[in-house]
Amino acid sequence: MKIKYLYQLLASHISILVLAFLISGAVFSHFVKDFAYQNKVSELTSYGYRIMGEMEQRPPGDQPIMKPFAEILKSRQISFFLFNEKKEALMTPDHLRPRKLLLKDEEWKELKEGKPIVIKTDLQRFNQEVSVVALPNFVNNEFKGGIMLTAPISGTEEMISQMNQFMLYTAAGVIMLAFLLSWLTSKFHVGRIQKLRDATKKVAAGDYNIHIENRNMDEIGDLGADFNVMAQKLKSSSEEIDRLEKRRRQFITDVSHELKTPLTTISGLVEGLNSQTIPENQQEKCLKLITEETKRLIRLVNENLDYEKIRSNQISLNKLHYPLIEVFEIIKEQLAIQAEEKTIN
Repeated sequence: MKIKYLYQLLASHISILVLAFLISGAVFSHFVKDFAYQNKVSELTSYGYRIMGEMEQRPPGDQPIMKPFAEILKSRQISFFLFNEKKEALMTPDHLRPRKLLLKDEEWKELKEGKPIVIKTDLQRFNQEVSVVALPNFVNNEFKGGIMLTAPISGTEEMISQMNQFMLYTAAGVIMLAFLLSWLTSKFHVGRIQKLRDATKKVAAGDYNIHIENRNMDEIGDLGADFNVMAQKLKSSSEEIDRLEKRRRQFITDVSHELKTPLTTISGLVEGLNSQTIPENQQEKCLKLITEETKRLIRLVNENLDYEKIRSNQISLNKLHYPLIEVFEIIKEQLAIQAEEKTIN
């Protein structure tokens, strides 16, 4: 199936642009999502250390200290509670109701070693997708439990969804604009190629008076310049062929004329000898003349065969001194016989 070059250019441009948008969009979305989760984890960690710092010198579960944090974090949709070294939840800011500490054994082990637990997103343990931070609390280098903070990531997902929607609209607008620009540039280049096609058809038809205007700004321009050089050389070759054809015709005419004269002479002499109209004392002279004319024919034939060699520079010509008196004597004898036959004095 034949597909126009214009459509091929459009398809390649748009497909590359769409692919670039898909890849960049996916990478950017992943980066923003990871950044949002990391930012949420950093926020939870910061609040966790501040709460433990405020409660370091107070008994666990001191509600006057917990209440301000509870109100602030509630507005941020952040839940938290303290736990002791026995994995028991001590309190929550919601009416001091204990909650189960949902930590795996390996996570608890890391906490006891002083390593904070950071979970960017978790769905199974909290029945919703949340970010989780658990921080250990040490008193005199002795593990005394810690604090756990959780925050739902639904707001982050909504933000990423809105961002993706905005990117989709932006990509659609950019693709439409790119399609228009691609159509114009592709149309321009296809038009230049069409000019080359039209010029090629004229050259194929034998018209070599072709010149394509170009500014040599790219490879198509260079192709146009090469085409102009080719057309000029073809024109020169055509003119040379025409000149050679004229010379060939003239040569054939001259050769035909030169061959006709000795053949006429030989024909007349042979006819005279056969009909015995030539006196016996003139027969030897006639035979000599026939021999000379035969040699002349052979020379003309050889010269004709050498014509192509001369044209292709495969033969060299040498100057020779030739006695013209003998030539004139032969011509005189040829014309004398013809004049006698036609009773011309």
